[in-house]
Amino acid sequence: MLLITGATGLVGGYIAKFFLDNGFQIRSIRRNRSSNIFLEEIEPKIEWIVGDINDYFLLESALENIEGVIHCAAIVSFSGKDKKQIFKTNVEATADLVNLAIKKNIKRFCFVSSVAALGRNENELNTEINEEAIWKDSPLNTFYAQTKYLAELEIWRGKEEGLNAFAVNPSIVFGKGSSTQSSMQIFDYVEQKNKYYPIGSINFVDARDVAEIVFKLYFSNTNEKFILSAQSLKYKLFFEKIAYQYNIKPPQVKISKLLAEIYWRFEAVKRILGFKSSGITKETARLTALNDNYCTKKILHFLNDFTFRNADETINWCTSD
Repeated sequence: MLLITGATGLVGGYIAKFFLDNGFQIRSIRRNRSSNIFLEEIEPKIEWIVGDINDYFLLESALENIEGVIHCAAIVSFSGKDKKQIFKTNVEATADLVNLAIKKNIKRFCFVSSVAALGRNENELNTEINEEAIWKDSPLNTFYAQTKYLAELEIWRGKEEGLNAFAVNPSIVFGKGSSTQSSMQIFDYVEQKNKYYPIGSINFVDARDVAEIVFKLYFSNTNEKFILSAQSLKYKLFFEKIAYQYNIKPPQVKISKLLAEIYWRFEAVKRILGFKSSGITKETARLTALNDNYCTKKILHFLNDFTFRNADETINWCTSD
């Protein structure tokens, strides 16, 4: 039996489905209010433990009779008010899970990290980033990115202590399902006929590809990390592809750097005054102006028979009935 944390989320849900489809028994943890709506068919097949991943003793109980762990659970937020909970979930819970996995001699451990954990350097913008990237403190590294980097350090610390671990670093993951999932809100943004598009590029990967790669790496002998990213496209083109599927007009107005700086400040004032906000923050406004590209040569060399799904395949799937 495997423990998959975060199975109520987009990435964890598709990974759980892939392993279930290949004959595995799955256990996962969820809060009382959590529901994996977009993968309802797999919910009855998972052994659920209701509780909080920050509960050390609940984690210890969840690891009983477990062969391997796939750790997907994380909070993705760019709001300052969430910092305490982001750190507890993304860093402290990971450290606890690593310690318990070592204690219980877990045979295999996969950490689903993020390309955010590779960091961005303001002096090296618009470059191709690979697994050898060295973390440097920078205003471009969000607090979320910092927590994923620190969580990765816990994985490699565990590896030094005998944990048989590897990690994957996906870019933005898209999957068919709930638009309330953080990444899928991009589709909602276009479908709602918003008129603005950022000047930067988006790096993305299909949830089905992430699940398949994690499955293959789980049965390999690797103890390394791998970037998972299908393509880098300008937001303008990406939004146009989504709009085409919805048969609507795509966003037409480019958000310049100046306009982005004005916009996030306007949204911040709305939040302070208690009005509904789009959720745009200083960090997200600045990140969408970047043109980073993530190198996937390592994973494609390691899995020499694998090909990522392209934007058209992923968008067509995500927008289909």
